[in-house]
Amino acid sequence: MYRAPSRALVFGAGTIQWSWGLDATHDLSGTPTDANMQQATVNILADMGVQPATLQSGLVPAVASTDTTPPVSAITSPSSGSTVAPGSSVIISGTATDSGGGVVGGVEISVDGGTTWHPAVGRENWSYTTTFNNNATVNIGSRAVDDSGNLEVPGPGITITVGTPAPPPSVNSVNPSSGAQGQNFPSVIIAGSNFQSGATCSFGAGITVNSCTLGSTTQLTANITISSTAALGSRNVTVTNPDTQSSTLTNGFSATSSGPAPPPSVNSVNPNSGAQGQNLPSVIISGSAFQSGATCKFGAGITVNSCGDAFTRGLTTSIYHNVNGSATYTNFYYAKSTAGGTTSLTLNFSGGSTYLLLAVAEVAGLDPAAPLDQSGFHESLTATAAWSSAAVTTTAANEYLFSWAATEAGNPPCSSPASGWTIESQTNDPNGATVCWLDRIVSATGSYQASVTAGTAQNYAMEIVTFK
Repeated sequence: MYRAPSRALVFGAGTIQWSWGLDATHDLSGTPTDANMQQATVNILADMGVQPATLQSGLVPAVASTDTTPPVSAITSPSSGSTVAPGSSVIISGTATDSGGGVVGGVEISVDGGTTWHPAVGRENWSYTTTFNNNATVNIGSRAVDDSGNLEVPGPGITITVGTPAPPPSVNSVNPSSGAQGQNFPSVIIAGSNFQSGATCSFGAGITVNSCTLGSTTQLTANITISSTAALGSRNVTVTNPDTQSSTLTNGFSATSSGPAPPPSVNSVNPNSGAQGQNLPSVIISGSAFQSGATCKFGAGITVNSCGDAFTRGLTTSIYHNVNGSATYTNFYYAKSTAGGTTSLTLNFSGGSTYLLLAVAEVAGLDPAAPLDQSGFHESLTATAAWSSAAVTTTAANEYLFSWAATEAGNPPCSSPASGWTIESQTNDPNGATVCWLDRIVSATGSYQASVTAGTAQNYAMEIVTFK
């Protein structure tokens, strides 16, 4: 008697039809002989450490698999934290990949936290349809197995709620409904309905929400601070419940003037001296309460050619892009104090620049000392219609985000910006280049990314900058 070595893999056909497919000698009619089943048996036995002394014609020797890495699966729908109605049909779908050298053999789904498992339809892309009948919090998990029998250790999966969705909030009034620049309001009453514990409040750009406290389902109390440089005018007030449902009261709050502007104060001048006949193109006057249109005087014998805010280079060096085989450089400059009136920007270039495009935007910033927060870029050396910037994480609650995308071929129009973004302008030149720029204002810290859809697939570069 031959005794095979002890192995962890156990093979069971589950039906007599498998063995009938290995040869044609049966006492009854059955499955015809199948060379694929014969070869599969040789492969399975090789994984068990068993090798035949001889092989019949048409079969090839097999070696034990060296794949010991299990595949990885992920649930892509529904999203974790979502709510489904009792009795509704739910399609659970996802992906699976195997990096150990084999292929995904199958995927199983558990809808009871791993107690029982059910086969999904598909492998690399799979789905499973089920119905949840009772109100409950349900943990859904997935696990995949590859063609070498390596079974994935399931991760935490996702959690959904089975029940009737809560009604969305409604914002009816805000009291007080206005406040002056620089003021703090510890108790702003937001009245409405269907507010939930953990709801958040937003009062728009230039207004920081220090806290938003639930008093009842019909009342929230917000503690807000209006920046001294907040733009004057109305703001939308938005309440968002933890289930992501929200309501906005349009023009629910207004920022008003804090009164007459304080007089300017000059603290230092750098450089504070110069030789007779010398031209000093950049003398920095530091102080406070400067306004656009301010004039400067340096006394008898000194002519002031210009007096304005200095533009600061946003990057140490320009970013070089090679998106279509030619040299393209981008940079940005910002002026932290310029506001109102006519403002011009002059740049001096050296080298062999052939084409030049300047875009200028103005926003009332919140931090006059250090407005620049984040910047980043993304580029594609492969033609695509889906253009996106890098993702940047802001550090202040209220920020202005500015992004621009460029290509040097095809003049593709830009459309369909990401949610919250507005395409402000786009420029096409006769040589095929396109530049489109877009912006938005955010009222919470987080990760932000700009994107647009180009009319035709092109190589591109896309920048993003955020200002406090």
